[in-house]
Formats: sequence, C-alpha cells, structure tokens
Amino acid sequence: MGSGASRPTPRKRKAKKGPLPSPQPPKPLDPRLKLDAKEKFFLEKSWKTVARNEDVAAMAMFINLFRSSPEIKDKWPQLRKLSEDEMRDSPYLQKLSVRILGAMDHVIDSLDDPDYLIPALEKLGQMHADMTNPIILPEDLWVNKAFLRQQ
Repeated sequence: MGSGASRPTPRKRKAKKGPLPSPQPPKPLDPRLKLDAKEKFFLEKSWKTVARNEDVAAMAMFINLFRSSPEIKDKWPQLRKLSEDEMRDSPYLQKLSVRILGAMDHVIDSLDDPDYLIPALEKLGQMHADMTNPIILPEDLWVNKAFLRQQ
C-alpha cells in the first residue's frame, strides 16, 4: 500500500503543432449598462482591491466624505458630534459603511445580469426617494466625488 508501485504511469500528451487559437472576443455588453468591456474589466478589477479590505475601505470612504464635506455629516444625528477618531470606533458608522459597500459589491457582482440588476437598482432608488426623512437629497448627489478620491 504506500510503495507507489501500483500507480499508473502518466501518459504524455502530444503537443499540437501550429499557433494557439485566438481567444474568443468578449461578449458585447448590454447597452443599458453604459459601460464598455474595458470599463467593466477595470471596474471589476479595481473593486477586487477594495473588497479585499472592505471594512477599512468602507470606513475610509465615509471619513473622506465627512472630511471633504462636513455638512453631509450633520445629516446623520448619530454622527453629528463625533470626532474623526470617534467615528472610526462608531458601531453605527461601521455597520452603515459595510452595508453600503456590500450593496456596491452586489452591484458589481451583478453586472453580467442587467435584467436583474437594473430593476434592483430602480427599486433601491425608489425606496430612497420614498423615505420620509431622506439623508441624501438629489442636490447632494455631488458627494459621490468624495467617494472616488484616493486617501
């Protein structure tokens, strides 16, 4: 039993002659996504870097937002009076930031299924529009720039 004598000898594969076949071009993306294949590739690749450190990235995203636009921080009563260090330790902000990045992760994972993704995003948008006390208003949509800045 442990001598290895009973193992079959691996067969050698014959090498195919000639050039390797060209890879198939990527499938065209659904035009509703407003992304080309290169943009989608870089979005997914960049997101992998964020997702590896999701907790840190999520917190950094909000800290950067509040640093660049302190008036936005005032929209969250739970965070209004907290210093930057206190915000980093805030269970509320930790939960919120991970939830937001989790939603973004789900969106990026769903790019190949626009028939699912588009209605899901429309539903999320409508849910936010229907809030009685929305935190982010249409005039606040410029805040996305803060999320995209590097630390």
